[in-house]
Amino acid sequence: MVRICLILLLTAIAEVKAQSVLYHLRFSTSVKTQFSMIGADIPDTALTGTLEGVLRMTMINKGKHNTVFSCSFDTLSKVSFPLTDKQQQQMKNDLKKGFAFRQSKNGGMDSIYFHPDILEETESVIVQLLECYQSNIPEKRTSVWKSTITLSDGTADAFWSNSTALDEKKNSVVHLTKLREHSNSDPAAVEMINRYTDYETDLCWIFGTDNSLLQLEGRLNRKAKVNHKTMTMLDNSISLSRLASGIKKDKGQFRTPNIKSYTYVRILNYTKKTKEREQRDLQDRSKRININTLLQGIAANQIKKDENLRDMLVENIRLSFLVEKDSLWLFKNALMNTLPDSLDFRTLRAGIASSSTSYAQEIIAEYLNRFGHDDMRLRRMIPSAGLMKNTGHVLQFALEKIAFGNTQNASAAKLALGNIVGSIRKNNPKRADSITSRLAISLVKDSDDYLMLSVMGNCGTDAILPYVQPYLSDSVSALRGYACYTLRFLTGEAIDEIYLRSLKTEVAEDAQQHIFNGLFFRETNQATIDYIFHLITTENNEGIALAALRLLFKYSYNQPELLKLIYESSQKGSTEELRKIANEFYASTDEGALNKK
Repeated sequence: MVRICLILLLTAIAEVKAQSVLYHLRFSTSVKTQFSMIGADIPDTALTGTLEGVLRMTMINKGKHNTVFSCSFDTLSKVSFPLTDKQQQQMKNDLKKGFAFRQSKNGGMDSIYFHPDILEETESVIVQLLECYQSNIPEKRTSVWKSTITLSDGTADAFWSNSTALDEKKNSVVHLTKLREHSNSDPAAVEMINRYTDYETDLCWIFGTDNSLLQLEGRLNRKAKVNHKTMTMLDNSISLSRLASGIKKDKGQFRTPNIKSYTYVRILNYTKKTKEREQRDLQDRSKRININTLLQGIAANQIKKDENLRDMLVENIRLSFLVEKDSLWLFKNALMNTLPDSLDFRTLRAGIASSSTSYAQEIIAEYLNRFGHDDMRLRRMIPSAGLMKNTGHVLQFALEKIAFGNTQNASAAKLALGNIVGSIRKNNPKRADSITSRLAISLVKDSDDYLMLSVMGNCGTDAILPYVQPYLSDSVSALRGYACYTLRFLTGEAIDEIYLRSLKTEVAEDAQQHIFNGLFFRETNQATIDYIFHLITTENNEGIALAALRLLFKYSYNQPELLKLIYESSQKGSTEELRKIANEFYASTDEGALNKK
C-alpha cells in the first residue's frame, strides 16, 4: 500500500526545466567512542571523514506545503572516510548519482530519497549533512523563537535567533543557538541506566532578501551519554556557500532528475531500519534454537541450578515466541505439567511471560483458568500475568474472574489488573478507565485502604482521583503520603500543585518519604526544583535532605543543566555528610571530572 501511494506521488511530479543552485560544500564528521568511561572492556575509537565539492541543488517540485529538491555533486575534490578503496569509490559514485529530500515551508524535512543499493555509509553521511542543512524558521520571523526539529536520533527542542534587523531589504542572519533533547521517555520508567543526548551547536544561516539560502556555517555536536558519562560523540562541521554563478536555469547541459529513480525513501528520524535489523538478528538467532533441545536443557538445569544458564534459557524461550517458531505448544504442555515451586516452572514462566505475545498471553490465561482453585499455582502465576505488555482481553478476563471472585488470590489479581491498566492507559484510555472503575467499586467494598491505593496507583489514570483524594487529608500520616505516591503517574498542573503543597506542609517523615518516592516517577517543573533545592540547603533532617538530593540528581538526567545545582549542593548542603554525597554525585559526571582537572 505504501509503495502504491509512493508511486502515485512520484508519478504526479512532472519533469520541468530545472532551476539549480550551485554551492561549494565542505563537510566533516568525527565519531569518538569512550566505552571505557562507563567501565566497559571495549577499546575507545576515533573515526573522521571529510567531503568537499560542488553541490548542485535542483528544485523538482513545489507544492503548497513543501518542496522537493534533488542534490548531486558536479565535482568532488575530496572524499576521505575510513572505508576500503572499493567502498570509497562506491561512495563517490553514490554522491554523484545524488539524492533528494522533501522540505516543508519552514525548512524542516520529512522525507529523504535515495537511489537503490546506496552504500550504508553514504546514506549516513547524507543524513548528517541534511541534519545540519535543515532549519525550522517561521514565516514571520521574530528576534527569537523556539521549535521542535527532527534529527536522526530523535527530536530536539531548537532555540533560534535572528541577529539582524527584520528588514526585507537586508539579508537575514539566523542562528541555531541551542538544541535540547525532546524527551519522549516515560518519566515513570525508573532505570538503572539513564541515556540521553547532549547537543552543542553554533550553526548560522544567511538568507537573501528573497529568502534563498546564501550561506550556512557552523557545527553540530552531539554526545550520547549514559549516567552523565559520554559514551559516543558525533561532531559535524559544515560550510556551504552559494557560488557566484548563483541560481540559474539549466538549458540542456544538466538533465532534470527523475524522482522515480529514487526508489528508497526514509524519514530523517529513521527507526525502521534499526527494527528491521533487530528482527533479522532475532530470526538468525532463532534458527539455532531447537525447542526439544531447549526443554531438555530446562530439565537438566533443575539439577544444576545454574542461574546463568537459566537466564540464557529464559531468553531463548522468549525469542522462540517472538519469532513464532513451530511447536510452541510444547512449552505450554511443559508449563502445565511442572510443579509451581520448581526451577523448571520459574524458567518457563519467565520466558513465556516476558515475550508478551498473543499466544503467550493465551497460555498464561489458560493456566489461570485451569488452576483457578489451586491457590499456590495462582500465587506463582498472577504477578507475572500482570507484568505482560499490550495485554489482550483473554488474559484480562482470566484475571477479572479471580479478582472479582471470592478467592484468596483476589487481591493479587486486582494488583495485576492495575498493572495491566498502567500498560494500556496511553494506547487504550477508554478500556483502561473501564477496568479502573470496576476495580475501584470492588475495592471500596473490600475496605482495605492500602490495597485501594496500591491498585489505583498501578492504574495511574485520571479516573483514580475521586477515590484517592480523600486520603490526602487522612489523619494517618503514612496514608496521606501513600495517597500522594498513588498519584505519581497522573499529569497536569493540579497534580503538580498537590505534590508541591504536600512537600511544603507535610511534617511526618514517613509521609515525606512517600512523597519523594512519587516525585521520582514524575516530570518536574521549576517551582518543584526550587523547593527541592531549598530542602537540600536548609533541611536539618538528613534523611529528607538526602532524598531531595537524590531526586534532583535523577531529574538532571533529563535536564543536564541541573548539574549546576548538584555542584552548589556540594558547597551549600545543609550537613557535612550531604555536601560530601553531593560532591560524589557531581564528581561521577563528565562535568565534574572536567572541573576537577
